[in-house]
Parts: sequence; structure tokens; C-alpha cells
Amino acid sequence: MTAERLWRGAAIARRAQVTGEMPREVVGIVGDIRHAGLHAAEGPVVYVPYAQKSFDFVNWAGLVVRGGGVSASSVKAAIARVDPNQPVDAVMAMDDYIARERAPFQFSSLVVGSLAGAAFVLAITGIYGLTAFIVGRRFRELGVRLALGAAPSAVVLLVLRQILAILAAGSIAGIIGAIMTARVLRAAMPASSGTGTDPLVLAASVALLGVTSLAAALGPALRAARIDPKVALQAD
Repeated sequence: MTAERLWRGAAIARRAQVTGEMPREVVGIVGDIRHAGLHAAEGPVVYVPYAQKSFDFVNWAGLVVRGGGVSASSVKAAIARVDPNQPVDAVMAMDDYIARERAPFQFSSLVVGSLAGAAFVLAITGIYGLTAFIVGRRFRELGVRLALGAAPSAVVLLVLRQILAILAAGSIAGIIGAIMTARVLRAAMPASSGTGTDPLVLAASVALLGVTSLAAALGPALRAARIDPKVALQAD
């Protein structure tokens, strides 16, 4: 991040100066890091050789140990053999560390996913019930259309067109709501300012909801095409 922010990535052989220190030449660039955890955005970081360190606000060292048969106990034992009085803290396997960092996000994703799934099921159930209600309200009209020679496919399309109009209005309102909600969240959580509404995600969501809603509405629409005109004309 430091190289990108100061020199747009071309940091090798440039000179950097930490406040109160003499200028140092940049000899290498490391990947972005997250000292404060996977969820925290890391600011610009500069590494200096430990032997040349003259400032006192960083007096700890982080070690990454690789190899077969490496465990927390073996790492502690190896450090103790070199210096028994050296304090050692937070020794864990990388998989355990990543699992600990991801745990809050996994739980939040589970909750949000469950709520989204429940909302999706309710939406599909509502579309089915709405279509059945529309067919019931227009039962006599649809029967008259069939009695006058309307094709069953025309009746199905008539019902589905009305559902499509409702879906289009709901999709527009949903997209506007998603965009506004994203703006409110970015204003409330500045750390998430780099994220936003993905047009592909919005399009995929609208397409998925549209296809499943039409599938849910197809059942009542097909039943409308099988209305007996005689029964419909005799209905109140």
C-alpha cells in the first residue's frame, strides 16, 4: 500500500523517511498485510532492518514457521531452548488463526443468508398467492374469453403479463432500495467505502427472482386456461 500510495508501485531505489529518522533507500516491496486482523484495513507500512531500528514504539516480532510436524508446542519449546525468559504469545496454526478471524463473518453470513432465504421463499409464496387471487377475481372474465374463442395460451399470457408488470415495478423499487441502502451503509461504516452495489449481482438477483416468480405464477395461470366457460358463466 505504501508503494502504491507514494510512488504508484515504482518504489525500488526510491528514498523514504520516517519522522525523526534519516532517509532510507527502498530495496524491496512486500505484499499488503493485515496486522490488525483480516477485517481491518491496514495503513501504509515501512519495514526497516531490526539492527537499524532506533524508534521504540515497536518492540515485538512476529514469526511465521513453516515445515513438517510444526506445532504450537514445538515452536514454544524451540524458543525456550534459546531463551527461556523470552515471552511468547499467540502461538497457533495458520488455519486456526484464519478460522478465528473468519468466524464472526461466517456467523453474520449465516444469519443474513437465512433471512434472505426466508424472504425469497415468502416472495415466491406471495407471487403464487397473488396469481391465484388474480385468477379468482377474473374467473368469470377469463371464462367469457374462453367461451368467445380465446386460446388457452392467450389466457396464460394474459395472466403472466399482469404478473410481469408487478414484478417489473417491484424490481425497480428493489434496485433503488439496494443502491440507497449501500450508500447509507458506506456512510455509516467508512471502512466499507471500497465496496458497493455490483451491477452483475443486482442483475443476477433480478433475473433469479423473475424466473422463479414466473415459475410460481405458472401454476395458477395454467389452471386459468382450463376454466370451464359454462361454470364461469354460472358463477356469481
